[in-house]
Amino acid sequence: MKVLVTGGGGFLGAAITRQLIERGDEVVVLGRNRYPEVEALGAEGVQWDLSVETPGLADKLAGVDAVMHTAARAGVWGPREDFWSINVDGTRRLLEASKQAGVGRFVYTGSPSCTFGGGDHEGQENESRAKSSIHVDLSKRRGAMGARRGTPSHLGPSSATRSVSSVVRSWRGTVPRIGSAASASRAPCLCSGGRTPPHPAIVMHRVLPLCLLLTTSCAVVQERDPELVAGWGVAGVLDERRIDGLSVEYRHYPVASNLVPMIGFAASAVDKTAYTYGGLQYPIDMGERWRLVPSLAAGYYDSKGGLSLGGQLEFRSAIEVNYLLNKEWRVGAAFTHLSNGNLYDFNPGTEAVILSLHYLF
Repeated sequence: MKVLVTGGGGFLGAAITRQLIERGDEVVVLGRNRYPEVEALGAEGVQWDLSVETPGLADKLAGVDAVMHTAARAGVWGPREDFWSINVDGTRRLLEASKQAGVGRFVYTGSPSCTFGGGDHEGQENESRAKSSIHVDLSKRRGAMGARRGTPSHLGPSSATRSVSSVVRSWRGTVPRIGSAASASRAPCLCSGGRTPPHPAIVMHRVLPLCLLLTTSCAVVQERDPELVAGWGVAGVLDERRIDGLSVEYRHYPVASNLVPMIGFAASAVDKTAYTYGGLQYPIDMGERWRLVPSLAAGYYDSKGGLSLGGQLEFRSAIEVNYLLNKEWRVGAAFTHLSNGNLYDFNPGTEAVILSLHYLF
């Protein structure tokens, strides 16, 4: 049998390649780079980037009986497009090329991350329908769905597609839950026969996951994309005088504990007021697409004879709800409060409602 393995230089791909060669199969390893150590085992190496639309992929599959698709973008941060281009679009390209080349079988390797939705998975089947919203989870799950749906039409009735669990769940979900369970003495015992481990093992069983949680906390929160947000809003919604204006805001990568730094500028040409601010947000995902975003900020307010808020240093608190349209765009609505916190004798404050359009880098 002739088998093409994508991602043959990776942990799983290399292991599959080695086993196929040992049983006498002819193996072609397709990847973005050449892997001399894998080719030294007897595999044929083909350099090809599945994340890019390039003609001729079907030619590389000529004579192939089965495809083992293990290539994927993993990790918990980075641009969304980097995950989508290989995990979803790359899978689609490989399926289409397999159809053209008459490949008989297609095996798609998935990830338990595709089914992780924030709860414990102990004792559950891999085909759980739980949801997740980080890039690797969304893109791998969509890739798996594409592989399953694409099987009958792309590869014919004699083909088979199977999602194989191959990698550990993302750090974002695993480490915090292990740490929490360990600190409460609820972490499942992995020692032989379920027996209680000796004292040193108990220490490692409880303390090590917590150490991992602390040392990786800054990296864990890096999965969100930076955003450029344009907004239109009305201030004074609870007052008699209402003022409309425009705003622009940049939201950076999270820095720690899921806190997102932001800077922004809002102005009203009619009222000749302007507000420049900076602060922190704490995004809270509510399912795959909805997100709740509370925030606090402080900045410089210039009334220029317009709406007076009592001083130049003003504090901004806001609560926003936004919705993911696709991998590049969100839309949202926010309610904000602006006041000087009684730093000045006069502190009228004002509230605003803002509609926003978000571009994800």
